[in-house]
Amino acid sequence: MRAMTVGLWIAFFATTVFGHLAMKLAVQGKESAPVWQTFGAMLNPWGLGGMAAWVLSAFVWLLIVAKEDLYVANSVSALRYLLIAMACWAFLQETPSPKDWGGMVLITVGVLMLR
Repeated sequence: MRAMTVGLWIAFFATTVFGHLAMKLAVQGKESAPVWQTFGAMLNPWGLGGMAAWVLSAFVWLLIVAKEDLYVANSVSALRYLLIAMACWAFLQETPSPKDWGGMVLITVGVLMLR
């Protein structure tokens, strides 16, 4: 894998993970709020930051699939599940179960088998 492609993957994962964390932070405290209030969370700074990250992530994704086979790129992108879980554990104090971690390890092993 070329250095540019590695850089694109790093950018993809960073923007994807940040977008998920930001959206979670945008809706914290709104678990039982009406839908319109939850929708309004997109307009707070975390919601706007999350949406911006996802737009950037989509642009980086286009650059990646222009260089890689789609089936490989799609499979490698599954590593985001592990990275999001690790970020939730580190920053949001969410605790995946051992079964969850086991599933994420299996995803990671499957991705590594592609390359």
